[in-house]
Amino acid sequence: MASPSFIQALTAVLSPESRILIDESSAEFKASMNRWTNFNLKVPSAIVQPASEDDVVTTVKELVSTSIPFTPSSGGHSCFSSIAKDGVIIDLSRFTGVEVDEAQSLATIKGGTLMKELQTVLHPYKHFTGTCAFHEIDSLKPNLLTTVQLSVVETRSG
Repeated sequence: MASPSFIQALTAVLSPESRILIDESSAEFKASMNRWTNFNLKVPSAIVQPASEDDVVTTVKELVSTSIPFTPSSGGHSCFSSIAKDGVIIDLSRFTGVEVDEAQSLATIKGGTLMKELQTVLHPYKHFTGTCAFHEIDSLKPNLLTTVQLSVVETRSG
């Protein structure tokens, strides 16, 4: 469980843009817990919202070093929360963005980026990427940043 002393120590090492939510009754906590379904919903002792790659790395290292279980959260499409009071959710909603390397046809996508944001950024480059099939999602979960090869969108007239 994320004790008050752990929360205080983690707050001290994260960037000011990051947040740690501990009040289950707060609107921000409830919004972060929002899913498309509440089936088997478990409530964590804390929700960490890192704002940078360093914040994510620091959070994971601190949680691992104290044996506090955690799970990442991005778009709220999981059908359950697998972390109860003994653990922490790392809510990646503050860690978003897409960098496009047009010359290499590559995009680097931060962990909290939603598909709509990704497609909006890729559109001016005439690129797109599809959504993952369920069997591929598990292979993407551990990645803090995902780099994908982009496909060219061809416009045909007539």
